[in-house]
Amino acid sequence: MNEHRWTKEEDKIVFYSYKFLNKEEQRERANRLNKENGISVGSFNMRILNFMFLDTGKGKSHCSKQSKRIYEKYKTASKEEFGLKV
Repeated sequence: MNEHRWTKEEDKIVFYSYKFLNKEEQRERANRLNKENGISVGSFNMRILNFMFLDTGKGKSHCSKQSKRIYEKYKTASKEEFGLKV
């Protein structure tokens, strides 16, 4: 099985999920990404922990450069500024 290459849009979806969704909504979003994009729920959860680390210093510290750029761009953004169709 090939390793998934995260797109900027997928990273935005995960960061949005971290910032604005509760645990149940995150679970639903993870399942949808799994079905539509082949991203495992575990990978989604690890990405959430990457954004948590960038935001709070707690979580998983090994973040991709892309995730760091997404975090910097959207860390103060409103839901609307993410430009996602929820």
